[in-house]
Amino acid sequence: MRAQQPLLAYGTIALWLPGTWSSGTATGVIKGATAACGVANNALYCGGENVGNYQDSSIYNGSTWSSSGNMPSARYSHGLVGSVSSALAIAGTTTGSSGLATTSAFNGSTWAADASGISTARFQQANAGSPSSALIAGGTSDGANRLSTTESYNGSAWSAGGALTASRRVMSGCGASNAAALALGGYDGTVAVATAESYNGSAWSAIASLTVATQGPPGACGTRTAALMFGGYSGSAFATSYAFNGTAWTTRGNLATARYQHSGCGTSGSGALAIAGRDNGGTRLDTVERCSG
Repeated sequence: MRAQQPLLAYGTIALWLPGTWSSGTATGVIKGATAACGVANNALYCGGENVGNYQDSSIYNGSTWSSSGNMPSARYSHGLVGSVSSALAIAGTTTGSSGLATTSAFNGSTWAADASGISTARFQQANAGSPSSALIAGGTSDGANRLSTTESYNGSAWSAGGALTASRRVMSGCGASNAAALALGGYDGTVAVATAESYNGSAWSAIASLTVATQGPPGACGTRTAALMFGGYSGSAFATSYAFNGTAWTTRGNLATARYQHSGCGTSGSGALAIAGRDNGGTRLDTVERCSG
């Protein structure tokens, strides 16, 4: 087994290489609570917050960023599933005290408001899947409460899914579809938790706990049986990363700069990105790290 090397700087885009995290090209816009989807050399990145809220989006080709237009409305702490050719931005907030129920669709060139909004407005939720098979779970509707509800999307309409075993917010999610997803970490109203759950299309079940309790949220990507989680927060920001093989978590290399509120996308085995967010002092970043495996 090859030794895993540390992930690089916080706020940068991190690509999960065979154990080595290296700097990617900075996004050029300093912000946190963004969202990303796609693969390491073909990623879509949108929204976020700093002094104000953002509705912009960009595409990363592995070396440079290019504008991909604006979403119909600004949002942060939202979800984004899909690829650079077809994506769905889900929920989020513009105030930090009330969630959005709206979604926006990207067709590879332009954004448009999607007609099918979610039932429960929320932000800071777990997100997984694709524009034709999406899943959201948990989060908060007002910045204080914790939700356990799940909603599933089939490409045309949202419907209720099985509830999380534990309500929480400021969590991460990943997975290939609305029938194969993970919900990771979060805040239960008192502390960060190490809770990890797997979804089979109808019900959530507990899986091996995370190595460390984390909220923030951390970055996450991959599938239900091959996932990567990196960064996060619990009293201080984390630089650690962990891989899940469907049964157990194993330690990977550290990010060069600890971070939280960053974006994650890609896969655990062929390349993942960690994008922007906040460092241990809370400073927002635009830097990028990349590592592939």
